[in-house]
Amino acid sequence: MRFLKIVSLAVMVMAAGLWMNATSAEAQATRDGASAGADSDEFTSGWRLCNRTEYPSLWIAYSYFEDDQWVTKGWRQIDNGECSVFQDEITNQYAYYYASDFNGAEWTGDLDICAHETEKFEYFGEMGTCEEGYKVYPFYKFDFGDNDVATRDLVSDGDDPEAEFTSGWRLCNKTDYPSVWVAYSYWENEDWVTKGWRKIDNGECSVFQDEITNRYAYYYASDFDGAEWTGDLDLCAHETEKFEYSGEMGTCKEGYKTYPFYKFDFGDDDVATRDLVSE
Repeated sequence: MRFLKIVSLAVMVMAAGLWMNATSAEAQATRDGASAGADSDEFTSGWRLCNRTEYPSLWIAYSYFEDDQWVTKGWRQIDNGECSVFQDEITNQYAYYYASDFNGAEWTGDLDICAHETEKFEYFGEMGTCEEGYKVYPFYKFDFGDNDVATRDLVSDGDDPEAEFTSGWRLCNKTDYPSVWVAYSYWENEDWVTKGWRKIDNGECSVFQDEITNRYAYYYASDFDGAEWTGDLDLCAHETEKFEYSGEMGTCKEGYKTYPFYKFDFGDDDVATRDLVSE
């Protein structure tokens, strides 16, 4: 995500208008089935963005999957130090957002989506060519993996994902393949948890734990077309479906088979990245 220092008159007008309508923005958030406001210890499901920047307010356009279609909305205001929940339940591995203070700072990605330049908006499906009053904005892909709850802090460093990753462990798809799928096993709540399959698209990373809880975790990765990243520990994983189980399965159940998992040794580090690369 990058900072831009070019501001158009239309954008300045938009920011002023949205600021004037902060109260209605919060009301709209409530109607959307999401909440805007301060952090809450009760946030246990869905996904949210938090304004951890130096800017008084940010405005968000966002797109998510619901009822078998994509929904795109904006503009949601998040004041400094506050968070806003965009979905109470994660319904897809991905959602997308574009954020700005409309005075030069942006948090962007690589997916072009239409958003209205000056007004609140909502539409369903793909707009294709932007309609009158809309223009293309570069939305960021928020990858939830197989998590039920996710928070992304928007920080003043702009949209450098590296600046945000400060705890836990992740894998990155630096291969020649469009996507790889990962089965993984980690220590949590006094037991081993084994899950799959987590998709990682080319050039992207996925965080598997926000906090490292054991010196070791294990993973098996494949593009399911001949490429594998393997190790020496045999663990059961479902052959065709997403799965999760705790403890040791022992003999693999119906639908499962043994895969050779790699041991990821974190040492005494609090943060770790492993790049999956082509041979």
